[in-house]
Amino acid sequence: MHRAVSLCLIIILVLAYLLRGDVHIIAMLAMVGALIILNGIYDLILRRKVEIRCRVDGAVRKRSARIDVVVQNHSRLPIPFLSGRIRVENTYTGESSVTGFTVPLAPMGENLVAPEVEAFSCGKYTLTVDRIRLRDIFGIFAIPAGTEDHCNFTVVPELFETSVEYDLMESETFDNETYSPYKKGQDRSEVFQIREYKEGDPLNQIHWKLTSKLDKPVVKDPSLPISRSMAIVFDKSDPGTVPASVAEAMAEMLVSVGEHLIEEGLTFRLMWNDTEMRTVHTRDIQFEDEFAEAIPRLLTGRIAKNEENLAQLQGLLGGSIDASHVIYICPSDRVLPDEVLGSAKATKLMADTPGYRDEYREIHL
Repeated sequence: MHRAVSLCLIIILVLAYLLRGDVHIIAMLAMVGALIILNGIYDLILRRKVEIRCRVDGAVRKRSARIDVVVQNHSRLPIPFLSGRIRVENTYTGESSVTGFTVPLAPMGENLVAPEVEAFSCGKYTLTVDRIRLRDIFGIFAIPAGTEDHCNFTVVPELFETSVEYDLMESETFDNETYSPYKKGQDRSEVFQIREYKEGDPLNQIHWKLTSKLDKPVVKDPSLPISRSMAIVFDKSDPGTVPASVAEAMAEMLVSVGEHLIEEGLTFRLMWNDTEMRTVHTRDIQFEDEFAEAIPRLLTGRIAKNEENLAQLQGLLGGSIDASHVIYICPSDRVLPDEVLGSAKATKLMADTPGYRDEYREIHL
């Protein structure tokens, strides 16, 4: 606006001089030109006296986040017009927005720009303040201040009620602390029950000390070690392009299921993939704070368009999903290799399922 007014004034003065040839108009043109040049020099001197700071103001809520952007003038001269750009990007869904601002700065003073950042989807957000320019009163010059700042914040997804029902499975090893109270097994380190000897019972199961006391043969049945190890797999790859709504549904499933398992006192393994680096990350989760620390990592980086899913990548890396129960969260239906799952009981939670909150209110393994 200032530039348009200034250019119009200069054009009017030039036309007036061409029509009338008055030397006073030349003087006015020279004065305006001198003022413009002096303003440019003034801004050049002050451009290194500007500092930008931004931070998240309090807790981040769903749908909006209040950000404090502080612009400070460290010089003893005023800055009439300082402009900049605020870029906000959701690194998980890919959504972004750009807004501009213009503020005056008093000598040794500061101005607070506090935008309400749109945060319609969950995810890890990056807010960057850049393109800082000092503008003269005529609007002719835009002197770069050469300063910028950024801050990060995470908007967590909403929760929905869900429960996980699963059957205990026989463990493939005897290195367990949990044993079935209903069924005997092969682990002789733990006794399932003591009973009278029956024909055909192995002699090495006879409880000799108790047999001598009771004066009749009794045997020790070995216990059955059982496993309830749980894994939540968060597959950030899909053959197609994943819209923000599907990505948010995946995050809701992850947080809802994880919170339920923690409330039930279950330790679980969290797995997610980085398709660009072709790596699979794992983290064992037992407590609420461990889960809260892991969520921003999972909600950083977009779901990539890739035919190779996490389970296939895990198989190529020479590993398996080491758990007896697997909850596999993915954008759409994926094929899971049997050799990677092994004997695990697995179920897929597909984020493109209509009415997924009702569909996955009860999860059966």
